[in-house]
Amino acid sequence: MANVPFVSLLTAIAPARDIYVTILIGFLVRGGCPLPAFPKVEPLRSLFSPENPVIPLSAESQIADHFAASALLSAALTVM
Repeated sequence: MANVPFVSLLTAIAPARDIYVTILIGFLVRGGCPLPAFPKVEPLRSLFSPENPVIPLSAESQIADHFAASALLSAALTVM
């Protein structure tokens, strides 16, 4: 994870205004891959649901929390 602040991303992609941050994991194709989404869940929900749950996050910092948990669990989830 690059740890680039959301505000910096908005500046980098100007004049575009709508960006969504998530973390994709390898088993996304099989379904059941939880996708944290910040700041909104659309259009990620329309692209990946219902096979993959899209989890709305209220703070940018929660992306890092989810990434850390995913890194710890990724080996176990890959085996499943």
